[in-house]
Amino acid sequence: MVAYAVMRGKTLEEYHTSLYKGAWSPEKKDRMLSRLQSLITTYTITDIALAVPYEIHTTEQIKSLLESFTTYFKNQSIAVCSYYPGAFHLFCEEGQPKTKKVMMESISQLYPELQRTHQKEMRNKNKYYVRLFEAVRLAHIHSQCLNNHK
Repeated sequence: MVAYAVMRGKTLEEYHTSLYKGAWSPEKKDRMLSRLQSLITTYTITDIALAVPYEIHTTEQIKSLLESFTTYFKNQSIAVCSYYPGAFHLFCEEGQPKTKKVMMESISQLYPELQRTHQKEMRNKNKYYVRLFEAVRLAHIHSQCLNNHK
């Protein structure tokens, strides 16, 4: 599963998850890259934030996928910034537990269009939308970093 979030300034333009079923294959990697290419074209994306796992948790397939992504982005002159899982805790407020539940609640308060998805996720026995909220959180953090450096 891959989650995407597209920000334009402080506005959440698009968000969704894509499920790529089946065993790992070069075709699956191509489908993922194709989806990213269509987002880049549709939204004229100029910079990308990638959530990357720590090295110890990275398989050869994930390394290959990330390498394909970054090569494509470089060829398109798109700036890439990688974030590790520890950066996500920057979004938690002081004194709040650093849980996914708290993160999803905070994000849905910032982006009211996610409140229905948040409520739906809280009813799900098997969490499906967590990656979506993580993508929006990463896009939000990245957007704030870009705005602070202007």
